[in-house]
Amino acid sequence: ADGAGGVEGKSFVVQGFGNVGSWAARLIAENGGKVVGVSDVDGALHNPGGLDVEALAEHIQSGSSSVDFKENGTVVVPGQEIFEMECDMFIPAALGAVIDAEIAGKMQCKYIVEKLVPADGQVVSRLRSNFTSLARPEYHNELCGW
Repeated sequence: ADGAGGVEGKSFVVQGFGNVGSWAARLIAENGGKVVGVSDVDGALHNPGGLDVEALAEHIQSGSSSVDFKENGTVVVPGQEIFEMECDMFIPAALGAVIDAEIAGKMQCKYIVEKLVPADGQVVSRLRSNFTSLARPEYHNELCGW
């Protein structure tokens, strides 16, 4: 992830807005990053201007579905579109092995958290051929103080 800089001003997509993903999104927002997309078991949300992740987390904690959150221009999109959203960094924080070679070919991120990518050589090769860098998790830890 050399050259990625810090979190501030970067756009992020978080696939999986559960315990890990929701806290990652909160920390990203707190450090000046913009979360433009998230997904969970109910569906996916997109907002190019940035989601209010704290309001979304409170919305879900109140028992409401993520797909009912339509604040500040946030729109519901088909779940698979989470992989095709343009962003600086993609964080797969849901179930493992969801990024296969076909999905990898559609991804439009600059960086992806390597630790959460399956060890399938074909997938990694496809990601690298699409100018996507695989960032070490330690790098994200340094950036966000995690």
